[in-house]
Amino acid sequence: PNTLVNRSTAAFGQATWHVTEPWSVTLGLRYTKEEKSFFGGQRDRNSLPIKLGAPPSIFPDPTDLTLYFPPGELNQDYSNTSIRAGMEYRFSDDLFGYVSYSEGFKAGGWDTRLTSPVLEVPGFDPETAEVIEVGLKGEWLGRTLRTNVAAFRTDYRDLQLIIQKGISPLTTNAGQSRIDGFEGELQWLPVPELLLGLTYGWID
Repeated sequence: PNTLVNRSTAAFGQATWHVTEPWSVTLGLRYTKEEKSFFGGQRDRNSLPIKLGAPPSIFPDPTDLTLYFPPGELNQDYSNTSIRAGMEYRFSDDLFGYVSYSEGFKAGGWDTRLTSPVLEVPGFDPETAEVIEVGLKGEWLGRTLRTNVAAFRTDYRDLQLIIQKGISPLTTNAGQSRIDGFEGELQWLPVPELLLGLTYGWID
């Protein structure tokens, strides 16, 4: 009977300014606030650790050796401000280019899948990400041929990973992680009744 309550509140907005007819700039902002509370009621009704010879000192509540979590409620509060910025340029009615930067946020929390008593509830910190993307979208040959290409990079900090500790899957924070990628798409309409498509993706 674990009880986990999560309240998330956010405010966000985005605006695009057309500097000139072909050139525009986009700015966005998001504020997120999360409040979490946790009460761990997981128990081992069979008292297996005691039967296997575990000392009472490993239990969080000396008065109840079936309880795996420390008694009482735990609380966490997180807040984050993320931005998005982009620039778009329309070279012609059939060719469009863009570059964008955006940030992401994932709150921390607690692990609740225990296989033995703990004196402190295992937890993990928030994860953040920064993404840069550059792309070009075009239509050719009387708009019967469409090409879309994009290259991107994502930089994670405190990446949340699930690792195996004993027989328990626990979430932990890695240091940093980076993803580089490229995506391409081609669609061709040689005749009105036939559409041919080709996509390519590369991730490192």
